[in-house]
Amino acid sequence: MTNKARHFLLLIPARPRVRRALSRIVGTSIQLLRKPVVRKAWAPAVIGIGGLLLLPTFLDAVAPPPIDKPAISPLVLDREGKWLHAFTTPEGRWRFNADLDDIDPV
Repeated sequence: MTNKARHFLLLIPARPRVRRALSRIVGTSIQLLRKPVVRKAWAPAVIGIGGLLLLPTFLDAVAPPPIDKPAISPLVLDREGKWLHAFTTPEGRWRFNADLDDIDPV
């Protein structure tokens, strides 16, 4: 009997008529093949897949990625505190400090 035939027989339900009929066709006793081994084989697979799915969540909780504040554009102000000139950040973007009260909601 080939390995494929044995693996196929492991998946067959434990009905006596089916087992007897297949044992006549295959020429070996299906009782010798251990079906409980297949039933227990799913447990490590489920644990492994579950572990792989939960690994990013665990790593994020243990060591979260660093979240740095973005660089703010430097400003040149006059004596009265009015803007004279603003420079871009090293990334080439304009970023300014703003309070929520100063931002128009529309």
